[in-house]
Amino acid sequence: MFAGPFMNLVIAFVIAAVLITSFGAPVATIAAVASCVPTSASTTSETKCTSSDPVSPASVSGLRAGDVIVSLDGVSYPASAIAQSMLQQSAGKRVTMVVRRDGRLTTITVTPVAVSRDALDSNGLPLTDTSGNPIVEKLGAIGVGLGATLVPQPITATFGSVGAEFSGTWATLARLPSGIVGVWNSVFGGAKRSASSPVSVVGVGRAIGDITSTSTEPVKLRVYSILSLLGELNISLFIF
Repeated sequence: MFAGPFMNLVIAFVIAAVLITSFGAPVATIAAVASCVPTSASTTSETKCTSSDPVSPASVSGLRAGDVIVSLDGVSYPASAIAQSMLQQSAGKRVTMVVRRDGRLTTITVTPVAVSRDALDSNGLPLTDTSGNPIVEKLGAIGVGLGATLVPQPITATFGSVGAEFSGTWATLARLPSGIVGVWNSVFGGAKRSASSPVSVVGVGRAIGDITSTSTEPVKLRVYSILSLLGELNISLFIF
């Protein structure tokens, strides 16, 4: 009975190895550098600078759009979410960043400024208190927009990648009961279904179909996304 789940694990490992060595792992890049850091708690990409907003630490330090973050305070090739979290938690602290620019490595030191921002949940939606008012928190910011690019890694990085997928799947399992309730309420109660709610194998197939039909994304990224979904699916089948 273990042969089937074991093959799912083998398939997931092979897919992860192909992704890591041939395509690469998503690594944070500097997509844009702003001239200031807006102090308004509710900011968007359309928010304009005012005379009271501090100058962007990124622009002062010399960061440029297109820089690939090779390391951030000792963390090699951080993903965008990790880089954002590290910067947000480093308000007022000097952060050392090594970036690749035009094939060369450049070391840059930047100090995030403390700003007020609306607190967000895991789905990116604003959190509110019992009175319905937005919850505001203090975070570090350097005035950049983060993007991502794929950077090939050695095959040894496959173990860490599979381990991360295991951790993510276990975390999803812990939320499964409440997720099932949400699906029930959306089907029979008319409630809006969460983007993070559980999906079946059929749902994964539909997601792959959506990715395949998306013409705005490069073919390489579409293939990467499809293989990632198949790898995660096999990890889930192994655990179940």
